[in-house]
Amino acid sequence: MGRRGPPKTPTEVLKQRGSWLAPQREKEGEPKPDAAPDGESFEPTHKLGEIALAEWNRIIPELRHMKILHSCDKSAIVNYCEAWENYCLAYDNVKKHGIVFQTKSGDQVISQEANPAVAIMDKSSMRCLKFIQQLGLSPASRPNIKGGEGARGSSTDRKAAAKRNYFASGGAA
Repeated sequence: MGRRGPPKTPTEVLKQRGSWLAPQREKEGEPKPDAAPDGESFEPTHKLGEIALAEWNRIIPELRHMKILHSCDKSAIVNYCEAWENYCLAYDNVKKHGIVFQTKSGDQVISQEANPAVAIMDKSSMRCLKFIQQLGLSPASRPNIKGGEGARGSSTDRKAAAKRNYFASGGAA
């Protein structure tokens, strides 16, 4: 089952609004990883196509600026860039040939078939969206990324603290 309700408002937006939720979110352990050093070479794990490489070169400086670039994320970023390239190539194919192909015999149309590039576009766009959400690259996905077990303010720590407080107060809320 997917997440329920609307996406969470990004913590940075809550801070700008002066919301009481911003400090609470920070206590919950929303990750703020150290950025890869500015001088560090950050190259793809293997050779990318022209469109994927252009996306790589566009997104890496942005990720570095946002201080969320880690070398352990290279393969996910490569996969995102490749999915983006597949989407762009399929989009170009659909623009050139249309959504359906017509099979003709002489002047008469025998059949119409769906352009397979439409399905490739759909799958690639879903892959891109999943990578964007998983990497915390959209404003709405960043608050949903939590630190792992043992991270500051993990849900396990919060539950244990709530139980201790409950029993320390004699079971009164």
